[in-house]
Amino acid sequence: MVLKQDHELNMKRFLRLAYYEIFKVQPFLLIALAVSALITLFLTLDEGLEVAERQLYIMYILGAYFPLLIALLTNNGLMKEKEGHTAVFVCSRVNLGVLWLRRLILGFFTVAIFMAALLALMNHLIPGLFPPIFALTLLIPVLFFSAIMALVSALSCSSTAGAIAGLFVWTLLYFYSPAIYSRFGPNFFPFLEWAIFFRFKAPIGALPVNKFYYAMLCLLLLAITFCLHRSNLQVERFSRQ
Repeated sequence: MVLKQDHELNMKRFLRLAYYEIFKVQPFLLIALAVSALITLFLTLDEGLEVAERQLYIMYILGAYFPLLIALLTNNGLMKEKEGHTAVFVCSRVNLGVLWLRRLILGFFTVAIFMAALLALMNHLIPGLFPPIFALTLLIPVLFFSAIMALVSALSCSSTAGAIAGLFVWTLLYFYSPAIYSRFGPNFFPFLEWAIFFRFKAPIGALPVNKFYYAMLCLLLLAITFCLHRSNLQVERFSRQ
């Protein structure tokens, strides 16, 4: 009986925490998800487009632009603590590394649930529009650009620097995508889902290797970022600014 009550209490605390972190700390993330869903569903239902055109345009949004948008919106969570001069207070209750990791995980699972629901709905409206595995693979570019911005933000204690770094990397990868694809092939192409339906006509069989490489790179960048935050040196710098 006591264990059941403790479990219910912990669940209520978790739900309150999740509500605060998602709806209070990162409200623009939900707005971006809603707008992205409306645009992609409009393209799905547009009878003036051929199926191949719908696939291309939707993956252009979800596979190329969506990762950058989500990374930009989720990059400034800790910066709000800095701007509100509450970083020291927050970190008196929880380590900065734990706080950053908690927000990263909650944001990631929010996007994961959104992506799974959106892909399922589009495939329900047009059966076979996209492979179901895209619900997982499309998360890797989001994590990749989020990891780049998070690392630079942790090093500089500036979300602006992180955003600039992420934009710079995205711009290079996007505008030099033909050269990157021709030089390295589909295994190292950052926007592979888009490339499958674009003129590159990348093979879908390259997804596992491609996502494995980028997932390992993401884990490395995130591990370094966590160690930087966990040192709590950023809190001292926050308090001086």
